[in-house]
Amino acid sequence: MEYRYSCPINNFYNNKTFAEIAHLIENQRVIRSLVLNPQFVGILNITPDSFSDGGLNFHKEDAVRNFVRLINEGAIIIEFGSQSTRPSALIINEDEEYARLENVLEELREVIKEKEVIVSIDSFTPEVIKRVLKKYPISCINLVKNNLDDYTLRLIADYNCKIITMHSLTVPPQKQKCLDFDKSPLASLNIWAEQEITKLEKYGFDRKNIILDPGIGVGKSVYQNLYIL
Repeated sequence: MEYRYSCPINNFYNNKTFAEIAHLIENQRVIRSLVLNPQFVGILNITPDSFSDGGLNFHKEDAVRNFVRLINEGAIIIEFGSQSTRPSALIINEDEEYARLENVLEELREVIKEKEVIVSIDSFTPEVIKRVLKKYPISCINLVKNNLDDYTLRLIADYNCKIITMHSLTVPPQKQKCLDFDKSPLASLNIWAEQEITKLEKYGFDRKNIILDPGIGVGKSVYQNLYIL
C-alpha cells in the first residue's frame, strides 16, 4: 500500500509519497561550511519545565555542578536560560526570570572568568537582557522572539555582543500556526533573513555578530522542518 501526504490546506507537498518528498529534499542544493575550529555549546536551563532538561538545573547547586561537568566535557560556550519556551510554557515575570539567572551567574562569576567561558543568555525579555548585560560578561544574546525595543537592540550592539535571532511565529509555539503552505518555507525564511540583517545592521550590529536561526520546530510543520534541514 502506498501512502501519500495530504493536508486540508493546499500546498506543494500534497499528493506526494513520503519517498517523493524525501527525494525532493535530497535534491536541493546544499552548501556546507567546513569549520576548522568547532565549538561545543552547553545548555543550562534554570527552569522547572524546559523541554529537554527542565528541573535538572533549577536548584543552584545542580546548575553549578552541571556547569562544571559541561566545561569538563569540552563545552566552551554555556547558554543560560530561565524562561521555558516549550509549547504551553508558563511565561514568568521579568523579576523571577532575572532572579533565576542572577542566582546562578553570581555563584559562577569567578569560575567563568578563570575558565574564560563564553556566556550566552537565552531571553526575549528586554529588562532581563538589560540587567544581565550591565552586570555580567555576556558574549551573546539568543533571541527567540522578535520583540525587543530599539534601546535594547542598540544596547546589545554597543556591548559588541553577538545576537542569535530565531524565526518564529509565536513563542511559545502553537501547533496551528505555521508558515504558509502555498510557498516554499525557504522562500519565507530568505525574506525574513534579509529583513533581520537589514534591521540589525541599522541598530549597529556588525554582520559577523548576527547569527540566524531558522527556528526548526517553531512555527513549521514536520514537513517544512524536513525541507529546511
